Amino acid sequence: MAINVEVLFFAHLKECFQMEKCRLSIPSGTKASEIFNFLPECREEIDLLRRFVRVAINRKYAVEEWIIQEGDEVALIPPVTGG
Repeated sequence: MAINVEVLFFAHLKECFQMEKCRLSIPSGTKASEIFNFLPECREEIDLLRRFVRVAINRKYAVEEWIIQEGDEVALIPPVTGG
């Protein structure tokens, strides 16, 4: 069974995916760490996303094992740099 979630992209991920957010239909039981498998194509460094991008579910940082639920808001937050 599939569930629907909204995915938000922050910082340079907006440019990579060419959008600020999207709706995805993903299999029920999908873990936070598996969300990258269902994203629209991003030509830039998809493996880097898996290693460095934090996943937040409903505005809370998620651990890899969290199960995404129907209607959740999933945010992808890249590392922040500055000076």
